[in-house]
Amino acid sequence: MAKAYFIAAMGFVVVSAFVGVAPAEAQTACGRALMMAGPMKNGRNFSENEVVQKRMLEQQCQQELADERNRQNLAQNRINARSAWANVRPEVKHCIDRKLEYDGRTIEELIGMGIAPSDPALQDYRVSCIDENPRK
Repeated sequence: MAKAYFIAAMGFVVVSAFVGVAPAEAQTACGRALMMAGPMKNGRNFSENEVVQKRMLEQQCQQELADERNRQNLAQNRINARSAWANVRPEVKHCIDRKLEYDGRTIEELIGMGIAPSDPALQDYRVSCIDENPRK
């Protein structure tokens, strides 16, 4: 049995008869665009304004999907960065962290941005600290 959700979207009420479009999803542009899917609404064609609104929602939906992919990529980059930093020798890591402090940064901030120790921007720090702390 289909459930209907009533959502106010840009000045008028949109009705969803799609199972699986929960009210939380209907708050996103993707959910609102999905609810407006189809060539007919209440047995009539969409008005020109509704077509324009649907296209705008579809564009917003594409942006929301891109933003979500970016969030997922950043989360994975953070995981990879944390793993890579865990493999750096403690004395080298401490040296890099000290040098970063001069620039107002820390390794934890770099991890939060998904930056691994192999990042080219850290090459000077890495080389300097490895030279200062040779393997024993």
